[in-house]
Amino acid sequence: MKKAFLFLTIFVLLFCFPSVSTALAETNNNSIRLLRITSGQYNSFVYLFPINSLEFGNVEVGDIEIEGFKYFLKSRIDILSESYKTKAEGVEGVNVSDVKYYSEYDAIGFEISFESLSAYNQFFESDSEDSGDDTKKEQSGFFVTKTFYEVNFPFQANTVETFSLLYSVTLSSWAETFSIDVQKSDYLRQVFENMIYVYEIASTQKGIYSDNMYQSGGVYYNVFEKTKAEISDNAKITFWTQSINKGWWYFFALVLTLIATISALIWIKIKNKKKISN
Repeated sequence: MKKAFLFLTIFVLLFCFPSVSTALAETNNNSIRLLRITSGQYNSFVYLFPINSLEFGNVEVGDIEIEGFKYFLKSRIDILSESYKTKAEGVEGVNVSDVKYYSEYDAIGFEISFESLSAYNQFFESDSEDSGDDTKKEQSGFFVTKTFYEVNFPFQANTVETFSLLYSVTLSSWAETFSIDVQKSDYLRQVFENMIYVYEIASTQKGIYSDNMYQSGGVYYNVFEKTKAEISDNAKITFWTQSINKGWWYFFALVLTLIATISALIWIKIKNKKKISN
């Protein structure tokens, strides 16, 4: 199964994950994020759904109303979390956390963790059929070979529509309950309509590479961001792995050694001739 192989490739290549509080890279706060962190056989996915408290403040919505929106959003994210908990039943080594508020990111979220590769494979078994859409291509260089993978972005068009509806329903229920002015609720609705979708991979070791890869605080980040329109246009992402062509490196090292040895012998020979002539 091609898709299963691609997920397995990432899983095996990434190691040693930082904590959730340090793993998230700097990005747009108005974003739904899927963060992936790993540590050997342990793998974890964290889903984060933004509150945007600052935007509520910009339209002069009070703290009580903001807390109310958190409650409404959490109740709906609970449903998503419960669906994953149901899926995890009977799969040893998979844990789905309760939904909570991540104050440092002003977001509602939950975590799915896998204690082993076996648990990971079992949990995603129903999603690992080969769709024929994923591609893998090698680019051989003299010293390094790159293997490029083009795979589906975790947030597809149907997922985006589901999350857009989730926020729309949440906002409507909240506005009606707290008698929020239509102009204010319309402004907030537009804010959430303009959310971006972020898939982020964090590791303390280099495992994969992408166009948006960087290091900060000892953590390597690969961040993939798309707007709703971009997902509709092209719901694919590309990353690559690198492998050293050891044969050429050994050959190059041998050639350098031979050159150095021959040069040394020539230098010694010239030096000896000079001594004899003197």
